[in-house]
Amino acid sequence: MKIVLDKRVVSGLSHGQEPVIEGGDIVGYKPCNKSHYIILDDHRDAPTGFGLRVSRTVKTYVIRRRVNGKVKTVVVGHHPDLLLGSKVPPERNARIVAAQLSLRLVGGEDVNATKRATRKREPSRTLGDLFDRFVHDYTHDPKRRVRHNTLLAVDRAKGRLGEALLSKFADQVTWQDLNDFFGKKAGELGHKTAAEQTIRWVSAVYNHANKMITLDAVQSGQEPVLLRNPARIFAMTNKMRSRAEIERDIALKKRRNPISQTAAGFRKWLDYVLDARTRPAARTGADFLITTLVLGARKTEVATLRWSDRIGERSTTEDSVNYLDLRMREVHFNVTKNGHPLVLPLPDFLNELMLERRKLCGESHWVFPVVSKSKLSETKHYSDARSFIEIVRRETGVRFTVHDLRRTFANLVNDMALPSLLVKQLLNHKSGDVTALYTALSSEQLLIHMNGIEKRILSFASKKEIMKMDQEVSNV
Repeated sequence: MKIVLDKRVVSGLSHGQEPVIEGGDIVGYKPCNKSHYIILDDHRDAPTGFGLRVSRTVKTYVIRRRVNGKVKTVVVGHHPDLLLGSKVPPERNARIVAAQLSLRLVGGEDVNATKRATRKREPSRTLGDLFDRFVHDYTHDPKRRVRHNTLLAVDRAKGRLGEALLSKFADQVTWQDLNDFFGKKAGELGHKTAAEQTIRWVSAVYNHANKMITLDAVQSGQEPVLLRNPARIFAMTNKMRSRAEIERDIALKKRRNPISQTAAGFRKWLDYVLDARTRPAARTGADFLITTLVLGARKTEVATLRWSDRIGERSTTEDSVNYLDLRMREVHFNVTKNGHPLVLPLPDFLNELMLERRKLCGESHWVFPVVSKSKLSETKHYSDARSFIEIVRRETGVRFTVHDLRRTFANLVNDMALPSLLVKQLLNHKSGDVTALYTALSSEQLLIHMNGIEKRILSFASKKEIMKMDQEVSNV
């Protein structure tokens, strides 16, 4: 059977339904009880004997050529690790890779024997080994800032996959294995986001493994034998949601809720948190929430803030941590989600709050020291306001998460009609606009806007809380 193979044809082929080809076109399908069937490529650039083998679990590009009187079948690579088309890079273009293998076959090389010898030199690795190698290289990369949340995400992905999948050899894991996992996790259990995140991590560790295999092969002057990435089929078949679809689902479930959506609810929330500052047991939690709200920062960025004069370990430098400089009246976020550092001036009320905290913190390096007295606590800084948040939710009736405070900040800034480039700078969002490099505001200019934003936030508080704050500031 011969037909010009392209993306549409390859995607439409499936095991059990063999195509009927007439005049170079598919005119129908017939039942197929064989273990596989092969469609030869009729494209003008296709080498002799190049085609696609379709089996139950995988589609594989192959070459079948007669060499010295014997028919040799050589695997070129799996779909979609290899693709077809003029715009596909040479190293992933199935026809180009096949042409190179064809020349080696015609030249007398036993390509299959070469591949077997290469595999013998390389120890068999399991999917779990790929995860471990990824983590090792990630944590030992001098150019990369290791994020604790990334390591936690990898551990969660491994936990979801389970030992049965992790113990399988990496070159034997099929897309059907992952599809069964995805169907159970996303369908039966309803954990669609967790299933999607896990598949993305599987794809990432395979891509990293192939990168390392290629580098090793280049260094040794050998042909790399890459692993088939079984997770890539999910992107090709649109089984996972796009960013727009995820946003739509989040909106339907009302998962993102700026507290400022209703003025009455925001006032009730703000009054309670400001009043909680007067109670020693709730002081750290309240200050943490207010700081996160006024700066519009992420939870981990605020939780890991240190005092500039007490950075801590000798090996720790200012540019490797988040810290607060009271002398310069600035907060420096160096460890951020996108890796871009951000410096923000402290607006008036928040500056007074931090002066108070400096006295409360004593000898601690942290702006928000750990509250728990448990010896089992893994961090020395305030890591989670969960217990205080539950109290605030119960007392105010306002449902929120810590990240909703960042959304509240963004919502209020948007209502103030501030320039979009300024909003991106305050939220530390990446901007594709080169103009942003030249229009970033100075610290003095930012302080004016930060004071305006803080004033807008505090304007939602009731008069008695404002008077109480003014009294506290006058006592500092």
